[in-house]
Parts: sequence; structure tokens; C-alpha cells
Amino acid sequence: MAKTPLLCTSEVARWLALSVPTVRRLVRSGQLLAYKVAGKWRYEERAVEDLLDRSPVYSDIQKQKRRGHGRGKDAGNNASRT
Repeated sequence: MAKTPLLCTSEVARWLALSVPTVRRLVRSGQLLAYKVAGKWRYEERAVEDLLDRSPVYSDIQKQKRRGHGRGKDAGNNASRT
């Protein structure tokens, strides 16, 4: 059985572009699966991907990225200024 790396709350927050308290609220509401390991919350990548798949906003963005229409992480940062 292959082990999947677990993410910490701040990593999930960065991935989802949310605040840490918002990620915690998602866990409390049951929308995001998390495990408490040694007193700290940990998340499987699959749980975050499942949340994204269930979210209408994120799922549309993910569909666009899969088709090559999404903006990359650096898109817009290199626009020329005149």
C-alpha cells in the first residue's frame, strides 16, 4: 500500500487561495476531510481534489485548465507596461 503525503493546513490554504481559518471551517462543516495527527490537522491531496470537484467555481476553473484554457500561476504577471 503506497503512502500518500499529507498536507498541513497552511499548504491547503495556499492551494485553495483561502485563509487558514476558512480551511478549518471547511473541516468543521464536513466539506473537507482531515485527520488529526500528533495534535495537528493533516489533509490528503485526494480530499482537497474532491472538494475542488464538488465546488462549482473551482470545478469550472479545473475544467478550463485541463483543456488548456486556464491561466497559469504566472499569467498576467509579465504584462508589458507602457
